[in-house]
Amino acid sequence: MDMKRFNRNGLPHRGDSVAWNGCVHLSGIMPLDGDADMSHQTQAVLAEVDLCLAAAGTSKSALISATVWLSDLERDFEDFNAAWSAWVDKHNLPARSCVGAKLNGRGRIEIAVIAACP
Repeated sequence: MDMKRFNRNGLPHRGDSVAWNGCVHLSGIMPLDGDADMSHQTQAVLAEVDLCLAAAGTSKSALISATVWLSDLERDFEDFNAAWSAWVDKHNLPARSCVGAKLNGRGRIEIAVIAACP
């Protein structure tokens, strides 16, 4: 399989995903609205994950792993987890890590995933 690079957002310093060897690797996705509550920030990020996966020809049902960073793990974990649970394919759960981290910008969440590609 040839390597394919995707840059839907046209960022000059990184692409949003790279497909290679049967997998697509998404870079960390953050919400555009840093003032929204955690539920809305999570939903926005997961919607962007869906779009990036679709651009690579795959979907959340093919997720292998997800790494989640929250700026305040204690405050935001419950709201994040509720939004995640409503979105994720319950029959194809990925391996997931969720950690607290200092994030750039006002966003309170960042998510990176790896998914299988057909």
